[in-house]
Amino acid sequence: VFARQPFQTADDARNVLWDSNWLAGANLRFDTLGGALTHEFKGNYLRSESINKFDPLYGFSAGVINNTRDIGERIAGGYIATYRFDTPSLNAKHAISGLLEARRETYTPFSDFGFFDGDGRQRARNQLSSGGEWRGTFADRLTITAGARFDDNDTFQDFSTWRTSLSYALRELG
Repeated sequence: VFARQPFQTADDARNVLWDSNWLAGANLRFDTLGGALTHEFKGNYLRSESINKFDPLYGFSAGVINNTRDIGERIAGGYIATYRFDTPSLNAKHAISGLLEARRETYTPFSDFGFFDGDGRQRARNQLSSGGEWRGTFADRLTITAGARFDDNDTFQDFSTWRTSLSYALRELG
């Protein structure tokens, strides 16, 4: 079956979409113990607002005018510490890092008719994460790492991840 018209015309909704995003963040990093211990504090904030307004000058969309507005926010912060030390007897350099992060996200949908897209109720989820890593370099060639992370989340199942790696520098190959 072939269409009688060679081209189809688009039927675009008569809406105006407006988005606004505001992002702020800060990092503070400093060393103690003569540079052996590094501290890093991080924080950021994001606010996103989306407004979808129906333009009534062009008629009705499915017979209903439904303006919507969605607001989302994310607040996150964390702390990372890294301690570096040498073991001359093993010809090795080590770094041990630990982190703690927290994040809160909220989302609130609004609409002219609450039973459509937005009921005005705020939804929220929180996450608290912790982790650690050891990194050792031996004879300035062999590097071994081992790390683990735990995410405690109130929206989905808590989860642990881990990683190990091994690398060897072959400088003779360029």
